[in-house]
Amino acid sequence: MRKDTTRGGSIFVKGFPFSTLHVLTTRSKLQLKAATMALVLGMGLYDGYTRKQYRNSLAMEAETTACSPFSSAETRKAQVVPEQRVVTASYPTTRPKAIPLNRGIEKTIANTIENAITVEGIELPEKRVVDGIHLTRNGHGLRSITYFGIGIRIYVAAMYSEKPISSAEQALGTIPRRDSESRNISSPDGNGALQLDFTFLRYVNQSQVRSAWAQQLDYSVTHTDYERYQEDRDRFIQLASEGPIENHGTQSIQMVGEETRIIDQGKLRGIIYGKDFQQSFLSMWFGSKAVSEDLKSSLLGGDK
Repeated sequence: MRKDTTRGGSIFVKGFPFSTLHVLTTRSKLQLKAATMALVLGMGLYDGYTRKQYRNSLAMEAETTACSPFSSAETRKAQVVPEQRVVTASYPTTRPKAIPLNRGIEKTIANTIENAITVEGIELPEKRVVDGIHLTRNGHGLRSITYFGIGIRIYVAAMYSEKPISSAEQALGTIPRRDSESRNISSPDGNGALQLDFTFLRYVNQSQVRSAWAQQLDYSVTHTDYERYQEDRDRFIQLASEGPIENHGTQSIQMVGEETRIIDQGKLRGIIYGKDFQQSFLSMWFGSKAVSEDLKSSLLGGDK
C-alpha cells in the first residue's frame, strides 16, 4: 500500500481510491437507472421516428403512383421516362386553320343533364353536343389501381360518340383503306365525332400530369408508324400538361373531322391535326396494350 499526498491522503490500492470507488458505486445505481430509462426512451423515440419516415415514404410513393393517371402494373415496372422536352409543332400551311384558343369553350361543348348518372360523385351527362353534333354516352368506367393492398381511385372516364361503338376493332376503325404507299391501314373515320372525358378524383401536379401522359403514350400506343408521330406525341404532352389538374378537374379529348382537340378543365389548349394521331390516341385505350382491360370493356359496354 502507498499514500497519495495529492488529495488529503486518500488511500489507493493498485492505483484506485477506495473512497471514490465507494461513492461511484452507490450513486451510480440511480444514475444507471436514469441513463437506462433515457436510453430506452431515446431508442423508442428513434424507432417511432424511423417507422413514421418509412410510412411517409410509402405513402408518398403510393401518392405519386396513384397520381400517375394512366399508370398500370406494366408501366410501374418500366423504366422512368426522362423529362420530356417541350416541342411546338409547325404545321404546313395547307392544313386547316387552327381554331382560336380564346373562343368560348361553351360554343364547342354543350351538355344535356337528362338521364345523367353519378359515378364517384361525378355527374356524367347522357349527351354532349360538339360543334352541333349530338354525342351519346357510349360507356364509362372507373380507373383504379391497387398499391400495397390499398385500392386507389384515380379518375372516372366516359366516352361519348356520334355512333354506338361496341368493339375495340370498331373503335380503332374497321374499314380498310390504302395510303399513298399502298399499305392497308385502318382509320376511325366511320365512328364520327368522339369525346373522351377524364375526371380526376384527386389533385395532380403538373409534373405528374406530364410524366403520366408520357409513360402511358410510350407504353400503350401501338399506332406509331407514321412520319409525324414523335412530333404529335410531344405536342400532345405539351398541351395536356400546361398546368396541374384540380380535384374533380376534367381533361377532355375531342375528335372532330381531322382535329384532335385537347381541353383541360374547360380551356381549349390546342389542336393536333390528322387521322393518324387519332388512331394513335385511340390505340392507347382500345389497342392490344390498353391502359386497362377493365376500362376498355367499360367504355365499350354500351353504358351498362
